[in-house]
Amino acid sequence: MVKVKDKQTCEANYRVAISSVPAKYKAGVQRTSGVIQAAKDGQALYVARMQDQSVLDRRLKGLEKVTDQDWQIGAINKGSNRIGPGMEAGAAKQSANWDPCRQALTALNLPARVADSNANIDNRVKPVVAAMKQAVGK
Repeated sequence: MVKVKDKQTCEANYRVAISSVPAKYKAGVQRTSGVIQAAKDGQALYVARMQDQSVLDRRLKGLEKVTDQDWQIGAINKGSNRIGPGMEAGAAKQSANWDPCRQALTALNLPARVADSNANIDNRVKPVVAAMKQAVGK
């Protein structure tokens, strides 16, 4: 038999470690380099694995273990606490990324609406989509 700590000790140790994790995580991130290039280098493997039926089956099996309520509880208890600080930290980037779209839309002249909804789609919606795609380089 392998000797392991009892469940209560494991949980208590985990809870004690929580306060030190953010600083260790930050330090680990700061001393890491080459992440993006490694991800690019692994693109072919990623594509292959996402087409592997066993990987897809494992994903489905994992999804079958949770309910919408499980997801909601996690999102409410964790996500709702993280989203505000994350948005605050990314506000300048969001502004910079949105600005080309904002400028393209501001410069766009659309014809007046007409009674024909399909004509409105062709003459008003499609130019908005095209302008935004062009603004972000797509």
